[in-house]
Parts: sequence; C-alpha cells; structure tokens
Amino acid sequence: MTLMLLERLVLSRLGSLSVGVKSIGTLRDLSMRVAGDGKYDELSGLADTINGMLEALENREREQIEERARHRAIVEQASEGIVLIDAQTNRILEANPAFERLLGYSSAEIVELTLYDLVPHDKESFQRNIERILAQKNHSFGERRYRRQDGTLVDVEVTGNVISYGGRKVLCCLVRDITSRKAAEEALRQAEEKYRTIFEHATEGIFQSTPEGRFISANPALARLYGYDSPEELIASITNIGQQLYVDSNRRDEFIAAIEKDDAVTRFESQMYRKNGGAIWTSENARAVRDENGNLLYYEGTVEDITRRKVAQEALRYQQEQSELLLLNILPEPIAHRLKMQESIIADSFSDVTVLFADIVGFTQLSASIPPTELVKLLNKIFSAFDQLAERHGLEKIKTIGDAYMVVGGLPMPRSDHAEAIAQMALDMLKEISRFETGNGTPFNIRIGISTGPVVAGVIGIKKFIYDLWGDTVNTASRMESQGIPGTIQVTEATYELLRDKFILHKRGIIPVKGKGDMTTYLLLGKL
Repeated sequence: MTLMLLERLVLSRLGSLSVGVKSIGTLRDLSMRVAGDGKYDELSGLADTINGMLEALENREREQIEERARHRAIVEQASEGIVLIDAQTNRILEANPAFERLLGYSSAEIVELTLYDLVPHDKESFQRNIERILAQKNHSFGERRYRRQDGTLVDVEVTGNVISYGGRKVLCCLVRDITSRKAAEEALRQAEEKYRTIFEHATEGIFQSTPEGRFISANPALARLYGYDSPEELIASITNIGQQLYVDSNRRDEFIAAIEKDDAVTRFESQMYRKNGGAIWTSENARAVRDENGNLLYYEGTVEDITRRKVAQEALRYQQEQSELLLLNILPEPIAHRLKMQESIIADSFSDVTVLFADIVGFTQLSASIPPTELVKLLNKIFSAFDQLAERHGLEKIKTIGDAYMVVGGLPMPRSDHAEAIAQMALDMLKEISRFETGNGTPFNIRIGISTGPVVAGVIGIKKFIYDLWGDTVNTASRMESQGIPGTIQVTEATYELLRDKFILHKRGIIPVKGKGDMTTYLLLGKL
C-alpha cells in the first residue's frame, strides 16, 4: 500500500511539473530501500531522472531570464531609438529611452501616442507604406521627419520589420537621428551649388585634364577663351592638348614636368591656339590631384587670357629698349646706368686722359651757299663716319658743336693707351674727310687739336642733359684745333711725350696760345 501511495504521489507530481520545481524536487527524499523488493530502487531512479529534468528546466529558465535581462539592458542603453508599434492600431506599445529622448516624451507619454502623432503630414501615404511593410514582412521606412513633443521637427532614418508579439503583428523599428548628417548634406549641397555657380560664371577658364592630354571638364569661360561655342564642343574637339592648343608643342611637356616637380604650377605662361587658328597668351595655375596612394588622377586649374597684358608688356619693353638706346646715344653706358640708379650728382675726376677737337675748314662759308636740308644731311654723313671711328677705337664721343667734333680717350673707363687710340683716330679722320667734297668738287679739310692731362667729367642739366668735360686740358685741346694748320693734327708736348715712340711727329715750334701764352707744339704725321 505504501508503494501504491508513492506511485500515485510521483504521478501526481509529474502532472504538476509546471507548479514548481522545488515541490517535485522533494521526490528524492521519498527514495527508500526495501530489502528483497526492487520496486523501491526503481522509484528512486525515476525520481532522480525527474529531478535532473527539472533542474535542467530551471537552468534553461534562468538563462532565458538572464538573456532577456541582457537584451533589455542593450535596448535601454542603446543610443538609437527603438520602438514597437501595433500594426493594426498604429499605437506605440513600447519605446526605449533613446527614442523618448529623441522626441522629448516621457515613458508614460510615449505609450499614449499613435504613429500618426509623430507624422506631421501625408498620413495616407504613410499608411500605404505600412501596408506594404506588412505584406513584404521586411522593409525600410527610409528617411522621415518626426514631430517632437515641443512641435519641432527632427530628421530621422527608420528601418524595421514585422514581428509577432503577444499574439499580434508588431512593427519593430530602429530610429536614427540624422539631423547632423542632413545638415552636413545640406551644407555640401550648398557648397556644390556655390561651386557650380562659380564654375559656370567664372571669368577665368576652369578645367580638369588627364595626363594624356584630354579635358575631363571645362567651364564656359574656358570654351570662350579658346573660341569654342560650349564646353562640350571644346571637350569633344581637343583630344591632345599639347598638339592642338599649345603653339609650342613642347610646352605641354614642360607644364607636366613643372607639376611633377612641385605638384603645382603658378603663372605658367604660354601661347595657345584658338579654334580659328589665332594665337593668344595664357597664364595657367594648376595642381596634380592624386588618390590616397599618391597615384596621379588628373590635373585641375584655371586659365587666364593675358594677351592684352603681354602686348602691353611687349610695348613697354620696346619703349624701354628705345629709351635705353636713346640714353646710350646721349651718355656713356656706365654713366647711363648710374643715372638710372637715380644718383643725384654725377661728377668724376680723371688724372690722365686725351681730348681731341676737330673742326671742318670753311664750313661756315659753305653753309651759306647750300640749302639747309642738304647742309644737315652732309654734316650728318661726316659725323656718322667719325662716330664709327670712335666706336672702332673704343673712344667716347662727347658732343658736336656746329661743325666741331669732340672725342676723348681714357674715360669714363680709364685706359693706359688713351693717347695712342686718339692719335690713331685723328689719322683715320684725315683719311675719312677726304672722301667728302663740297658742292664745287673741292675735298673737305679739317683741323685737329689734341691735348693730354687731367679733366673733370659729369652730367649737367635736368633737360637735354649731357655728359661733358671741364678743365685746362679741354681748353688747350680746343686751342690746338683753332690755332692749328688745315689738314694737320696739332698736339701738345704732353701728348707728344706719350706718342713719340710709336708715331711720327714733327716739331712745329713755339706758338702763342690764347690764354696759355707761348707753347711748344707738334704735328702728328703718321704711325711708325
């Protein structure tokens, strides 16, 4: 009877496993041993098996509780909103704290709302979207704008699917705040729009080109600059920038080499062909665009038409060259350089130079008998010949006064053979003048005077300035000419001392010289 009672008790406990594990677990206490009767051992084994099953169920239930706790913690701590919505009534069943913070509601307030309370407009379209989600079982809502508790709107991205929860269909949605991203996208859109406006309306040409020489993009200004009707026409027409645009085809290689050196070029000036074959001057600023591994992708930059500037620069350069030539025609080169450096007073003392004066004999009488134009033309031919002689011998022409010609050796750059160079020029001047004739066929004749000694040289005047010489040496050279013999070269004793070993000189004797008294002079006849 005791055995039957135990069996009924075991069966009763097995029928009420769901009531509690602890009650069933007490079966092991009923296990007993009865000598000679194996039924007690069998009942004890059955109790152990049941107790093991119940312990496993306890562990599984405990694990499920712990797992649900972990899931709850994850949901509670998530930075993105999670919300459960009844698919039939659209009521919010549950939401995590992140969703509540996003929209500004409390836990109690959020469950009093429907999904439509969050949608500011177009509820019909929203409902059709929900119906599609229910039909497809899995769907993304995409980007939406939800109304917050204070009435403001927030941009969100919603993803979700349909689950079964408590015997009903529920939308489980993940809601992400994309306000910052939308702001960044809007800023990028505005920046791109601004860039596009600048690109389209810029006065300078803007381009992107491949290393091989094709345009990737071009703005309208670049197309106009090269004479094309549109950027599309320019891009389609130019297949080799180096050969089709650059007047000097090597210039493209130089452009690429310059960029390869510094990854950029600035003010790269070149002559470029336009569509009609005409040429313009351009200035390019460009840089190399590379990927994250440093591989070259393309070049980009701007192009400016500088033709007018180049023409103006060329005109200015030409004018400067002409001014330079004019200045060098007036002044010795070293003096002209000092004058350009804005040196206030130019005056130098030279201890040893040789000065020559030459005067055409009878030119005053001749000037009264021939027309002025012919007179000037004749005088210009004679003095031009003398200028060539001065340049050949490395001497400095100082000036002409009427029919008189003045030249000096030994300044502005000192030289030791100044007297010899002047003597050789004087002999050449006698030969040169013999080639010219007066109107009646009579050859011209000149008087030449030479003196050696110290002088002062400098520039005088602020208008029509001239490089001139002063001193007793200059006056004496002038007296040697005026009181000389036509067709001869008269020199002072100081000059004679410098020339006597290399030239033929004849002593004229002692003559009275105005302002100097009696002087011994010599006539230069030739070279030894």
